[in-house]
This record gives sequence, structure tokens and C-alpha cells, in this order.
Amino acid sequence: MAPAETLDHHTVIAARGAEPGTVFDARPLTGSVIAITADRRREELAALLQERGARTVETPTVRLAPGDEGVVARRAGDRAAASRFVETVLRRDVHAVTFTTAPGVTGLLEAAAVSGSLDQLLAALRGDVMPVCLGPACARPLEAVGVPALSPDKPRFSALADVLCEQLPPRIRREVRVDAARTLVMQGFSAAIGDYSVTLPPLPAAVLAELARRPGWVVSRAELLRRVWDGRDVRGGAGRDEHAVEATVARLRTALGPASGLVKTVTKRGYRLAVEP
Repeated sequence: MAPAETLDHHTVIAARGAEPGTVFDARPLTGSVIAITADRRREELAALLQERGARTVETPTVRLAPGDEGVVARRAGDRAAASRFVETVLRRDVHAVTFTTAPGVTGLLEAAAVSGSLDQLLAALRGDVMPVCLGPACARPLEAVGVPALSPDKPRFSALADVLCEQLPPRIRREVRVDAARTLVMQGFSAAIGDYSVTLPPLPAAVLAELARRPGWVVSRAELLRRVWDGRDVRGGAGRDEHAVEATVARLRTALGPASGLVKTVTKRGYRLAVEP
């Protein structure tokens, strides 16, 4: 079975030769990163999702116990894993989270509560990060806090993978006509234009998606900062200024390679996608 992949926020992987969109159609979860919280058989679930194009991040179920401050993870390793998992969701470094047991859900919620980030976590799960549970019993802790979760009709990993293939791509895919000959296709952290496709780090991918919301319209640095960085900051504001926007746009242009001219600077105003009217 294929091992779960490790998410690399700095490596851009490029490939040429496919028509825009075909790479996404052939493997419907291409461009997505999915967190797996199963303790048992998680390699099996990871392999199913990877076969469909997803990158996967494994996180064991966090085991919590009563402590002086309510609930704490039983072991230092569990505490570190819980903290990393919560931050991964808050940064929107994953597009979906799979849960296979109710304790897996409650462990994540309680870990976020201990760190003071429960409200931010719930906002992420209600918005950008799609929770998928193996069955209704698993989903109940999320429903109790107002987070809707998807579940397959049958509690099987193959059925869970089918739900993700059906429901996730429409949430993370966008197509923009650049000119008469080219279409920009974005899905999750991947983008394709002409015969060039690339997997982007999360922040450059988010900036490209924001510019694509209204192709050709100028988006200011301040507006990009608000739309992309707000809600993702888990370090108390570090790195959140317009210089961070400029650096991220530079990384985006580098990643786009021959299509780098797609992102235009509008002097003293911001950035826009260079599309024909």
C-alpha cells in the first residue's frame, strides 16, 4: 500500500504535456490535501485517496484525559500531534478531514478548546475545510456544535472515498478563460494552463484563487491580506503585512513558470489576472 504523503509547503512540482483540466478529470481528487484521522487501517484509506489523486496527511486519533485544565492529551507526543493537527486545519493546509470514530472528532475539538482556538477551528470546518465522517455516530459530535458533516451511506472506506470524489472537487475547482486559446483550471493547490500544470504551496494557491474570483479586476494588497491571511494566522500576527503579500505573489509567479505573466502588478493598486475581456 502506498504510504501517506507528507505535505511540503515550499516545494513546487511541475509537469507538462496534459491538456488543461484532464489531469483533474482523470483523478478527481488531484490538487486536494486530505487529513486522515483513522487509527486502524489508515494506510488503506490513504491508498484509496491517493489513487484518486489526493495528497494525504496522517494524524492519529488524539487520546485525551482529565487534567488540571479540563482535558489534556495523555502523552507529550499526543499533545504535539494535536497542536500540529489544529494548526494544519486553521491554516487551511488541508481541504478535507476524514474521521472514522466519534472519539477522533471529540479529541480534535477538545484539543482546540485547550489551545484557545476552538472558535477558529469550527469556522474552518464550517467553511473551507470539509469534514467527512465514516457514519452518523461519528458525525454527532460535529453536529452538536453546528458543523455539518458528510457521511457515506455505508460505513466503508471505499464509500467514504466516493463521497469525497463527488463532493470535494466542485468546492475547490474554478475555471477562468484567459484568452481564446487558453483556460486556467484550478483545483485545490493545483493549477493548469496550456500544457503546463503545477502544484502550488497553500498560500500562493489561495492568492491565485482570490484573483480568479473576479478575473481582470484589481485586488489590493490590503484586500488580499484580509481575504487570504485572516483566519489562517496561528502565530499571533507574525508575517501578516503587505510585504508577505508581495513575497507570496513572487512565489506564485515563479511557480507558474511560462504562465507567470498571468499575474499582473497594477502600480500603487494591487494585482490582477491578465485575462482578455
